[in-house]
Amino acid sequence: MRRRSSHRWANRPSIGDRYVAFDEIFHARLEVYDLDAGGLLELAPPVGSESNLSYGGELVHGRLLTFFEQAPGGGQPRIGWAMLPGE
Repeated sequence: MRRRSSHRWANRPSIGDRYVAFDEIFHARLEVYDLDAGGLLELAPPVGSESNLSYGGELVHGRLLTFFEQAPGGGQPRIGWAMLPGE
């Protein structure tokens, strides 16, 4: 999946009630595409700003978002989840 607006690449899209989740190819951002607003919703600071975590495995079902986050150096990944805003 290629999002023309930002020219970044993503894999493994999944669709929920309002959002599309995807595995951002560089694992530097945790964001979803908001179908109602027509744009990206950033859920965590990108790598290199306030955070050094990398993200992956994003999956959305309904409003439930699941993902993993990992600290630099290959530490154990942690599973994260969030309930995304509704309508």
